[in-house]
Amino acid sequence: MSEQVLTTAFVQLRTRILQFATRFFPAEDDADDALQDAFCRLWAHRDEIKTINEAEALAKTTVRNLAIDSYRRRNAMPTDDIETVAVADDSPPADERVVVEERFRMVESIIVRHLTPQQQAIVRLREFEQQSFSEIAARLSMEEPAVRVQLSRARKKIRECYYKLQNDESKR
Repeated sequence: MSEQVLTTAFVQLRTRILQFATRFFPAEDDADDALQDAFCRLWAHRDEIKTINEAEALAKTTVRNLAIDSYRRRNAMPTDDIETVAVADDSPPADERVVVEERFRMVESIIVRHLTPQQQAIVRLREFEQQSFSEIAARLSMEEPAVRVQLSRARKKIRECYYKLQNDESKR
């Protein structure tokens, strides 16, 4: 996208993205700062952005990521006292990690065995790569509502298969 077209796109999107940013940043100044930071970051990739929809999706994703980073910084533990960090280790116990990993493998197996290749791609792009619906639609040459429908069906199928496997295991 050319500089002039991208600048025009940013002007058109400003209100919408600012409204989106206020969901994460209650103070209007913080939301405005996040919006400005997002646009600056996207400016560096202006040659890669092809459409206004892509610019909007990237701006929203960037604002969301900035909010997550801000939250993490606010809630980060001080690292100057190593003993405090060692005592406050929040990692789950080994047996709990094993259970979580087992569940993950079970869900991964369900995805591979029971979903169509298209549904698999949509689930991976949305859940693991955190892409927006518009980004997924563009990447898979689909309409955005079709992506939403396929994701909903995939999640429903995963839930059904997971509960069925859980019930089968509890009967043993």
